[in-house]
Amino acid sequence: MQQLGKIPDPTTGEMAKDLAQAKVSIDILEVLSEKTKGNLNSEEEALLGKVLFELRMNYVDELKASKAAGEGEPGGDGGGDGGGDEGGDEGGDGDDGGDDGGDDGEDDDGDDREDAANESKADR
Repeated sequence: MQQLGKIPDPTTGEMAKDLAQAKVSIDILEVLSEKTKGNLNSEEEALLGKVLFELRMNYVDELKASKAAGEGEPGGDGGGDGGGDEGGDEGGDGDDGGDDGGDDGEDDDGDDREDAANESKADR
């Protein structure tokens, strides 16, 4: 939440937003979730699932706000990873999530939260 600019840095007290690092943190938690599947009790699994959901939704909200403010894509260079559909769309609407780090000017279908979840799955 700190990387999303939602809570202040405890050491400086300043609000800072780093969407690229927030995405990395979400991706790491997704890997942790995959690797621990079947080894967590129901409470732990539910907590990890809820945390991932909340982080994804907040990430999409902040990404949308950044785009509206003209701040561009996370990562700073806007170059992205050059990727399109990495084959992980898993029954989505046929697009690749649209927010793969490149600014292609598309993906205004209103399904940003779903797109972010699909993007995170595709990036693994």
